[in-house]
Formats: sequence, structure tokens, C-alpha cells
Amino acid sequence: MNLATARQAFGPAAGYSLQVAVYESAKREDAKRAAEAAAAQLRRDGELAFYFHGAARSSVTVGIFGDRDFDASLQPRNPAMIALQQRYPLNLLNGQFPIVERSDGVERQQPSTLVRLP
Repeated sequence: MNLATARQAFGPAAGYSLQVAVYESAKREDAKRAAEAAAAQLRRDGELAFYFHGAARSSVTVGIFGDRDFDASLQPRNPAMIALQQRYPLNLLNGQFPIVERSDGVERQQPSTLVRLP
């Protein structure tokens, strides 16, 4: 399911989804197909999963959430969101390797993160 159509499907209160993977490839179509396949597999596994094709990369997200599901600092209040973050704690590159962030000379794995619906 395309994240770009999620607001239409779930209504105006739907505002966010949890990004769990980013797909990149020199061949843009390969990244698109891989993200779509990953989202389809997550749906077969019982998750409410989406793909989204941006200008340079494609992403995979799970769940649909609204403003009431987290506090002002984006900390989750919704038990379903907390469970998803526990099942998918990292944002994966091409579905395999955790994305590594570097700041202040420290490397850490990038956690899964809430993204706004397009």
C-alpha cells in the first residue's frame, strides 16, 4: 500500500507512520521494487505496512498514528506504537543493515522513526 494514499484510506486524523527501512540503489526502479516487496512481506506477516517513493530513495513504514498517539516530544503513548517500536527498533538500509548516524565523533544505529504522511 502506498503511504501517499494512507490519509485518504484512514481519514484526516492519520498523520504519521513508523519508518523502519530505506531503500537506495543506483537503479531507482530496483529500490522502488525492493521497498514495495518489503512492505508486501510485512503485510503478509500481519503488519499494516506501506512503501513511499521519494525523489532519491524509497522507504517502508508500519502503522498509522495521529497526534493523540504521542506526547509533545514525540514519545509514544499508544501501546500499539510502543509495540511496533519494540518489534522494529532500527531504521534499516535496504532492509538489511542498520543505518549508522555519526555525530560528535560517535557512531550509533539509527532508530526507527515517526514520519509524517505525505
